[in-house]
Amino acid sequence: MTEEGYSRLDTPDGLMMITNFSLTAWLAGAGGQDRAKENPILPLAMGLKILMDVGASLKLATEEWGEQRAFCEYCQVATLCSIASLALAVPEIVSALDALNANQNVGDKVLS
Repeated sequence: MTEEGYSRLDTPDGLMMITNFSLTAWLAGAGGQDRAKENPILPLAMGLKILMDVGASLKLATEEWGEQRAFCEYCQVATLCSIASLALAVPEIVSALDALNANQNVGDKVLS
């Protein structure tokens, strides 16, 4: 047990990260195959969550380097996976934005 590992809420950092990435996985798996068109909020929420994961991972990396002049290997793997996840999510996020825009255009036509 290290002091750094329990520095937030007196909780093991590994448990917090498992919970965090479980929420990301849940958002990634929710909504079915055509969710970008049928429920575009899910891919957008997932993209925002992944972006938050990337930000948190990069913040933790700067803390590690500032305090220890070293990086945790597991944390760096998590950072790379978060960045890769964001890159992989971009096409679905774009599709969800397109679907929202198309829905708005349909609504505009109905109102006019």
